[in-house]
Amino acid sequence: MKTTNQDQSHSKKLSQILHPMSSTPPGQGGALQTEQQYLIRRSQYSPALTTRSALLFDFLRTTFLPQLIRPAATCRLIELFSRESLVMATQVPACMHALLACSGAEIPAQSADIQEITRYHYAKAVAGLRESLEKQGSAKGWLVTMHTVLMLCIYEVSP
Repeated sequence: MKTTNQDQSHSKKLSQILHPMSSTPPGQGGALQTEQQYLIRRSQYSPALTTRSALLFDFLRTTFLPQLIRPAATCRLIELFSRESLVMATQVPACMHALLACSGAEIPAQSADIQEITRYHYAKAVAGLRESLEKQGSAKGWLVTMHTVLMLCIYEVSP
């Protein structure tokens, strides 16, 4: 396991988050399951992820998604929701932007950089949602759209 220093670049942090089998990011608190490792590596194909989003993405997958539907759900349902949310987000940039915006809004230690990248993802999520609503067609598209809307609602009520 590699250790990280605070002065490492955002690119290095993103690489560690996206490839957890080669290194463990600080605060991860344990190994990911095989299917989670696959999803995280696949998420690098989402155009919504940037090097500046690395900390938001780490918080998203380790804290925000697992706690989002608690205490009203079982562990299996929480895992399913987290996994399916990441699958949708890797396929639809607006959904990933919405999840990253929510994640950034919920990070306890707010800095100017986190606030800026959070607002960026929120604006991109709204623009993507608008575009999606204009060309809506499939039932799966509506599911992703509703998921994105729910995430934007959560963002709006975040402190």
